[in-house]
Amino acid sequence: MLAFLKNLFHSCPDSYIPDAEYEPYRKELRLSGLSETKLRKMDPDARVAALENAHLDPYDYIYLAC
Repeated sequence: MLAFLKNLFHSCPDSYIPDAEYEPYRKELRLSGLSETKLRKMDPDARVAALENAHLDPYDYIYLAC
């Protein structure tokens, strides 16, 4: 079982952290056509503008700055 979990978490890209808390927000991003990876690479002002243009609350996506 431990080997399975190690393989599971090592196969995840660094930019994606499996966390149930953020999954609803990730789903909203996908539905709005935004990429979590691209948003993470943007500077903060551009990220906020992109989220607001998609009618999403930037404060819900503060985890993207980490």
